[in-house]
Amino acid sequence: MKIEWLGHSAFRIIGSKTIVTDPYDGVGLDFPAVSADIVTVSHGHHDHNATEKVSGEPAVVSDAGEHRIGDVTVTGYNTFHDDCEGAKRGRNVAYRITMDGLSVVHLGDLGCLPTHAVLKALENADILLIPVGGNYTIDGETAAKLAKTLAPRTVIPMHYVTPGLTVNVSGKEPFLSAVGAYETVLGSAACVTPKMPKVLVFEKPMGQKD
Repeated sequence: MKIEWLGHSAFRIIGSKTIVTDPYDGVGLDFPAVSADIVTVSHGHHDHNATEKVSGEPAVVSDAGEHRIGDVTVTGYNTFHDDCEGAKRGRNVAYRITMDGLSVVHLGDLGCLPTHAVLKALENADILLIPVGGNYTIDGETAAKLAKTLAPRTVIPMHYVTPGLTVNVSGKEPFLSAVGAYETVLGSAACVTPKMPKVLVFEKPMGQKD
């Protein structure tokens, strides 16, 4: 399995099928030209639901429950996009994606800690994709505590400020300070292997100019 950061909360996960998470528009970044078999959407905001940006006529998953597409299982879990049970920004769907014997959890725009039942369902993934920029989501310190609770093999932060991004979020530094050790991958892609570090940071999103 290979995982590529497309910017913001968007990733391309390549295995037996190709999956794109939370494609964006209108955030100051150019969404890369990519195709997919499956697209997941955590919620209905333009910086997470621009499915028209992904070519290939993908199956779109945008709600909770179990979805089976070929040999891939995508299971969504209802959470909130804020810390007041959705009163400000509504619901958010966190996904556990199982493909090629590996599991990837994408938390979308998680705004508060999930219920105990959801936490248990999202534990022990191979890869955890977690928002860390605060304001619209949990902040870096909260993300670090949640990552420890969920105990994935590798954590990859997302939804933080990068050059050109116009979304009002903070940087990744508070999260990285809270977790301690981490490794940076040059570029925007990494292969999922048993020797991946506990915390992995991509140098820059795909297609971002120096």
